[in-house]
Amino acid sequence: ANMERRFNLKDKKFTFKDASEVVTELKSEEVKHVKLFKDNGEVLEFGRFSIKHLDKKGNLVEADSELWLPYLIKGRMSILGFSLFNKTGQYMGTITLFNREGDNYVVDPYNIKVLDMFSMQKMMKKIKAGLMEVFKGCPETVKLVKSNFEKAQMEKAKNKDLRKKFMKELKDFEKSIKKLSSSEKKDAQADFYGKYVYEGYLEYFEHYDANCPDN
Repeated sequence: ANMERRFNLKDKKFTFKDASEVVTELKSEEVKHVKLFKDNGEVLEFGRFSIKHLDKKGNLVEADSELWLPYLIKGRMSILGFSLFNKTGQYMGTITLFNREGDNYVVDPYNIKVLDMFSMQKMMKKIKAGLMEVFKGCPETVKLVKSNFEKAQMEKAKNKDLRKKFMKELKDFEKSIKKLSSSEKKDAQADFYGKYVYEGYLEYFEHYDANCPDN
């Protein structure tokens, strides 16, 4: 499937109403950031970025389009992304892309057009390469990612105590969403599982902030 079309990542225009119900339409290229205020008080933020992915040799290659992507974490280093669900609504994974403050592009470590969600080892190597790319101005953090990332992620995956803790939280979570609508369940699942995905990157973001505050 064309992932860009499937997730409305290439929307060409925005239509919205003000408090007086006046409709305004803007072209996508006229906007860089959008905030969506939900009825429950939650605020979602989106940014428009060009995409750069790493080829097999580790070279950064620019894609031929710009996409709208939601922020998962926003800061000097930001994580953007979205969750994948199959036709039955089952959660399949979370795509994460990285943006360095000041850059008008995100680094797509997977290359979402040819995504392979089923090889964890390959995914870890690609994510490590993506992190090393966005942290390349900070040798200390690059060194940490290079020496530690894959090992740390695999150890977490194998840690029985962490697994037990996760299963308990998952059981409680699934119980809490039983009465939600299908769309509400997907939103809740995206938040719940997405948190576990991007939490694995936070120590490197914090290391970057501590060791390279002026980059």
